[in-house]
Amino acid sequence: MKTLKPEIPAQQPVVTGAEAFPSAEDAHDVGTTESVVRPDTIGFPSHTDTPEGISPGPDLARPSRTSGTTRFWQDRRTRGLIAGAASLVLFAIALWSAVNQSPTPSPSGATGAATPTGAATPTGATTPTGGAASQGFAPAPGPALSVLRVIGADAGLAAPRGAVALPNRRIAVADTGHGRLVILDREGRVVRATQASGLAQPFALASDGRSIYVLDARQGTIKRYNIQGRYSGELLHNPNLLGDGRGLAIASGALYVANPRANSIAQFALPGGKLVRTFTSPGGAAEGDHYAQPSDVAVDPEGDVYSAEVDGYIKMRQSTGAFIQRWPIPGFVTIDPVRVLPLGPGRLLATDPSGALLSYVGTNTPTRYPLLLHGKTLTNVEPLGLDRMPDGNLLVVDTLGNRLLVVHPPQ
Repeated sequence: MKTLKPEIPAQQPVVTGAEAFPSAEDAHDVGTTESVVRPDTIGFPSHTDTPEGISPGPDLARPSRTSGTTRFWQDRRTRGLIAGAASLVLFAIALWSAVNQSPTPSPSGATGAATPTGAATPTGATTPTGGAASQGFAPAPGPALSVLRVIGADAGLAAPRGAVALPNRRIAVADTGHGRLVILDREGRVVRATQASGLAQPFALASDGRSIYVLDARQGTIKRYNIQGRYSGELLHNPNLLGDGRGLAIASGALYVANPRANSIAQFALPGGKLVRTFTSPGGAAEGDHYAQPSDVAVDPEGDVYSAEVDGYIKMRQSTGAFIQRWPIPGFVTIDPVRVLPLGPGRLLATDPSGALLSYVGTNTPTRYPLLLHGKTLTNVEPLGLDRMPDGNLLVVDTLGNRLLVVHPPQ
């Protein structure tokens, strides 16, 4: 008897995962730069797997000599399920770790370790945040102070950092952005602009009524001019004590320079410029007594020295350097320091670089005064210079507005 064999239909060619997706070379040929991912490389079923809802028949079954265990691990669908389950387990572990190891909030609400206040960068500037204001800085709101006049708005100033009133009714301005000393009349017109002396970064200036002294922070020098603005010569060249200096004051025949990079206040005798002494933190200094990158300096008629420092305080010391007391101020970076102006016993003014003036009268709690111009409170203003006019009004340098403001002082 002849045995009949069932007729098996010819198997249709099947497009595999590698053939269904272009290679990396083909992908670049069509202009894409994305990587090509094939399904069979990440555990997903390829086009050769059994279609959904169809049981494998004899024409789809493939003989295999492998064991059932080996076939189990080689099956792509199984590998995909196992990979997915492993990913879920790893995600759960990571989530548990994040929840149970999150930083504990600090009392101020911040998390993580705090950056040291006022920590210096290699150039002497503070951290971008400049260190927070002192914990005691909570100013009381005060009424707006009227801007009586605007000076120099059309003088072509660029980021001025300081100005002083001169006895000849003129004003000397450290035009920092242009690297020059500018003399203005009372109406704000330019009388003289001096660059011949080679100023690079005039950052602060002071006058004794006979001469003008300009601190060049980049060159580490102090240059001298007469009150008409004519160059008289270089008084000092000392990059160690003057380089990156920020504040300059004159009192009792001496110049005082605040330098945050050197962490010191240096005193020089006039007229020759001899170094008298350098004030800095002694070893084991008490918390309130130590120097913390002094960035401005002022001296009152009694010879007491005031310095604005990045730990958030104005500190008052005797002429010998002995600590007396301190007042809280807003945080700042040394490139935009708080400026200090003592007005007499128990009275002190300072700038708030965010756009106001601060007044301290017999107390550690300052009053914050915004500035008012033409009936509107100024919001786009940056007071980074402060001096007193002969008539008692205040001369405020608005660095952001490239101008000077004559302001009525607080009562």
